[in-house]
Amino acid sequence: MYIAALPATDNDAVIQSLEDVYTQLVPARNVLEVSFGNINYVLHCPVAVLNAGWIDSTKGNFMFYWEGMTESVCRVMEKVDREKIEVARGIGFSLMPAHDYLKHFYQSEKPGIDLHDFVTHSRAHGGRGPDAPKDLHYRYVSEDVPNGLVPISLFGEAVGVPTPAIDSVITLASILNEADYREEGRTLESMGLSGKSYT
Repeated sequence: MYIAALPATDNDAVIQSLEDVYTQLVPARNVLEVSFGNINYVLHCPVAVLNAGWIDSTKGNFMFYWEGMTESVCRVMEKVDREKIEVARGIGFSLMPAHDYLKHFYQSEKPGIDLHDFVTHSRAHGGRGPDAPKDLHYRYVSEDVPNGLVPISLFGEAVGVPTPAIDSVITLASILNEADYREEGRTLESMGLSGKSYT
C-alpha cells in the first residue's frame, strides 16, 4: 500500500509509526503519488461500466471479480491502467502495473500472471457468492469515476498525455448514471493544483 503524509516532510515519521503494524507499506513521495497509486479506479470503474446490463438485470447477483472481469473487460482495465501509469510518469512518478501491485500485496508467487488470471483465481476477490454492486450508483462508479478517473484525465491534459480509455469510461459512466462526472468531479482547480508544475 502506498503511503505518504501531508505535509510530505512528515513521511518518515508516519511510516516508522506504522511499519510494525502494516508490513506492506510502500513509501510515496507525496499524497499525489498515493492517489495515483490507488488501483481502485482500474479495478472498479471499467468493470462496473462494462457490466452495466448485468448489474441492471440481476441487481448485482454475480461475482464482480470472478465473473465480471472477463478477458475483454480486463483488456479495457489494462488500457486504463497503462494510461494512468503514463500520466503519472508525465508528472514524475513511477507506478507498478495493477497486476504487479496485486501480486505484490496479495503475495502471489504464480509466474506469468496477468490481471485477468489473477483476479479470477484470487480467493480474496471471489468464490464467496454474488458480490457485485446492486446498481450503478454504487461507489465503484459514483465515487471512483469523479474522484479518481476525472482527475487523472485532467492531469493527462495538463502534461500532454492522452487518456482515451479513461475518457471513454468517464463518458459512459456519466451517460449511465445521468450525471456529468467531469462537472461534478475533482478538478485541478478544486484541488488547488491548477497552473502548477507537476514535474
